[in-house]
Amino acid sequence: MTMFVPGSELPVWLVCYLPMAMSFVNTCMAPGSFSLLLPHLLFENTMSMTKFSAMLSGLLPAGSLHEWGQTRKKLVGR
Repeated sequence: MTMFVPGSELPVWLVCYLPMAMSFVNTCMAPGSFSLLLPHLLFENTMSMTKFSAMLSGLLPAGSLHEWGQTRKKLVGR
């Protein structure tokens, strides 16, 4: 929201406390997974940056460094 609406501000509870509370609730729902909380948070932060990069490359008409090219395959046995 803050990217697309200039001058808008999000409250602290929405940016910090809500994601933290959701992570704790997800951790408490799976017994014995409290030790995985930190790796989960780090993974989710990394994935959010990757998804944001993919979103921007899809929205902007410029070419991307992450374009996939299809290679020709050889048929074996023919």
